Amino acid sequence: DEGWGAIFAAVCSSKASKVTSIDASSEAIGIKGAKLIGQALRNSVNTSLTHLLMGENSMEDESCIALAEGMQQNGSCKIEALNLCGNKIGPPGAKSLAAMISVTASLTRVDVRGNYLGQEGKAVLRKAVEGRSGLQLLL
Repeated sequence: DEGWGAIFAAVCSSKASKVTSIDASSEAIGIKGAKLIGQALRNSVNTSLTHLLMGENSMEDESCIALAEGMQQNGSCKIEALNLCGNKIGPPGAKSLAAMISVTASLTRVDVRGNYLGQEGKAVLRKAVEGRSGLQLLL
């Protein structure tokens, strides 16, 4: 957990970073790591990071909320593709993702397939992308 937090902190704290994609899929990132990653994204000055792959980490709502809030609170977030497929995100996480989606204009693809969204979570995400041409939501 702390290792991934340190990696994100290093990438996100550098304006000179050329890293465009981070694949942290299937790395067993828990709540502690997700909170560190969310903090790094919140404080990020990196404008080259555009792809964030966090699928298959068994992330639950609290982890998803930490990531989504970090992205949402960074007005210069440039993430285009966010992959959170195959986690354990439910309606509370979906609500936080929806709030983030509504303010993150750079997003073009959000993949949340294979989670525990239920009809409530799917509905809130669909509503968040209404009228956003060029944004692909994979449920």
